Amino acid sequence: MLETLQQMQIQNVVAVVTRYFGGIKLGAGGLIRAYRQSVSQAINEVGRVQGIEQQELLIKVDYKQFERLSYWLKQQQINISQVNYTQQVTLSIYVNQNHISKFTQALKEFLNAQVQIDLGKVQFNEVDLSHDHLETNH
Repeated sequence: MLETLQQMQIQNVVAVVTRYFGGIKLGAGGLIRAYRQSVSQAINEVGRVQGIEQQELLIKVDYKQFERLSYWLKQQQINISQVNYTQQVTLSIYVNQNHISKFTQALKEFLNAQVQIDLGKVQFNEVDLSHDHLETNH
C-alpha cells in the first residue's frame, strides 16, 4: 500500500484496508495485489488535490456585467467563492499566486477596464489535479 502511494506521489495520506476473510486464501502475492488495487481504486475514486497558495481577488463590477463575468469565469474554470450584492456586485475568487498579473490583465481586457480588482487574503487551497488549471478556486 505504501509503495502504491509513493509511486502515485501521494503525501499526507493514510491508507487503511480492511479485508474480511471469506474462505479463499489469496497467498502473499494475492494479498499484495488486492491491497495495491484497493489503494489505487480509492485514489482514483476520490481524486487528487494539491495544496497551493492562492490570492483572493475581490472583483467589483456593475450589475449589467455580472452575468457576463460569471460566464467568463466559468469558461476559465474559476469558481466564485462568494458574491456580495450592494450598489455593485463584488465577487470573491482565488487565483494561483504566480498567475495574478496575467489573470488581472485578461480580466481588465475582457471587461474593457470597467472593473475594480482588490487583493484579499492569501491562503492555501486544495486544487484538483485532474484538470490543468491556470487559475483555480476555493
